Amino acid sequence: MSKVKQSKKILGLDLGSNSLGWALIEYDQNSSGKIIDNGVRVFEAGMKGDIERGKAESRNKKRRENRLTRRQYNRRRRRKLRLVLQLKEAGLLPLEFDLTHFPHHLIKENTFFQHKFQML
Repeated sequence: MSKVKQSKKILGLDLGSNSLGWALIEYDQNSSGKIIDNGVRVFEAGMKGDIERGKAESRNKKRRENRLTRRQYNRRRRRKLRLVLQLKEAGLLPLEFDLTHFPHHLIKENTFFQHKFQML
């Protein structure tokens, strides 16, 4: 009866900031391993500007800043709405106080109508 040679293949990956390296290695019971194939894929950096001098900035910077501004604006509006609703509930604002400058969806999704004062 002959023994069947068993080997194990391992794929190694090296993930860099602008490259991907790989190697396929075959191990069998008697040897330490041999490289079947390897390679590297280099792609454009996610930065623009002078990278060597440290004057580079992310290509996504403008989009990220706009998203941050939108989130800050929406958080501020929600805080103001929460305050108005709490003051109205406590009777410190007139009942006919105008909420038209708050978007309708903010008033509907606000949890004060379901769970009063639990956000404090």
